[in-house]
Amino acid sequence: MYDTAVLYGLKFGLMDARGIKNSYDEGFAKKFVVFTSHPPMGSAEELLSKMPYCEIKITTHPLRDAKAYRKKNKDVYFSELDEFGERGMSRDFD
Repeated sequence: MYDTAVLYGLKFGLMDARGIKNSYDEGFAKKFVVFTSHPPMGSAEELLSKMPYCEIKITTHPLRDAKAYRKKNKDVYFSELDEFGERGMSRDFD
């Protein structure tokens, strides 16, 4: 189990929120920090309100800020939102 999972991407949607919830429930990480350019809306925002272990940081440079956060912390998992959780699984075409 990681202390923190740092994720970054341009947009954060319901599929991302569900992926984080499932990963947390499976014991993947204690805390999730997501750097994104656009605030979550609709169902994603509702689900996030029930997830105190997930923090969303709105920034104009998600990758740069996520890397800076990773350097300051230890035991961090680092990934792009496109490669993580349900969204990452839906992109596998093997």
